[in-house]
Amino acid sequence: MLENNSQKKIDAAKKAFEQAKARLEAETKKQNEKRRRFENHHKYMMGGAIVKYFPECYSFDEKEMNRIIAAAMKSEECQRIVRIIIEEASAKKTQKNSAETDVLSLISEEGTDVFREEPYEDE
Repeated sequence: MLENNSQKKIDAAKKAFEQAKARLEAETKKQNEKRRRFENHHKYMMGGAIVKYFPECYSFDEKEMNRIIAAAMKSEECQRIVRIIIEEASAKKTQKNSAETDVLSLISEEGTDVFREEPYEDE
């Protein structure tokens, strides 16, 4: 009887292990799919930008396009624009974080007013 009970526990543990393994595989697959979708979206976006601003790109092969893009990225004007965009993004992020902090501080101030205990006064 003791061996039968031990075997049941081992079988239950194996089943739990297999279920956990399946959940891990499913979650890994889900995360990989999410990453792949993000990467593909980014590729399409980048390709769309190239086509939009450089419609002649279809007449060049990959090596030629790499040379063109590398030269364009090294130009002073492109570097200047990249710096401007990075500064704007940083300012927006700082502004957003500041706004969130302001809202959170307002909420916490309101919360303290609402739940502040006032001493009971007899008339």
